[in-house]
Amino acid sequence: MTFISCLGISQKPAQATSIIAIDEYHGQKIEDPYRTLENLEDSTVIDWLQEQGKYAFNLSQKIFTFFYLQLRIYFIVFAMRNHLYFALFIVVKLEYIK
Repeated sequence: MTFISCLGISQKPAQATSIIAIDEYHGQKIEDPYRTLENLEDSTVIDWLQEQGKYAFNLSQKIFTFFYLQLRIYFIVFAMRNHLYFALFIVVKLEYIK
C-alpha cells in the first residue's frame, strides 16, 4: 500500500512477513496472519518494529515541519495586513530559537 501525502511525497511503510497460522475453535477454523508478530524476541519482528518506528517518526517530522511552515506564513500575512510588525518580529525570532 502506498500513500501520497499533502507534502507530495510518496511514502511506503515496511511490510511485515506474514505466515498464516490456522487454529480451530469450536469446530471453526480461524486464520491468523499476524501470529508471527507475537514473538517479540524474533529478530525479524524486532527489525520490523524498528522500521515502523522510523517511518512513523519521519512522517511526524514532515507533518510538523509542514504545519510549522503554514503557521509561520499565516502569522506573517496576518502581521502585514494588520500592520502588526511586533507579531512579525516574534515569528522571525522563533526561527532562530529552534
